[in-house]
Amino acid sequence: MSYMVEGGGTTTYSKSKRWLYCHAEESKHLLQRITDVVVQYLVLQVAAGAQVVFSTVTFCCFYDLQESLNGKVCHDKGKR
Repeated sequence: MSYMVEGGGTTTYSKSKRWLYCHAEESKHLLQRITDVVVQYLVLQVAAGAQVVFSTVTFCCFYDLQESLNGKVCHDKGKR
């Protein structure tokens, strides 16, 4: 999701954090859709004969969004 929101690589994830905080419900839907598509893809790969499948999800981080935003208020509520 980070690449979708940031538009490329990042070291701060500032846009991603802001998106998650300001658009919590949309974030849940987007992450669920990404999960569904990746699972479907991997299942189809196995059905097509793949003996090994690989997911490149390598970064997971759990943190308090409010704290990570350093108290910044969402000024773009409703914008996409």
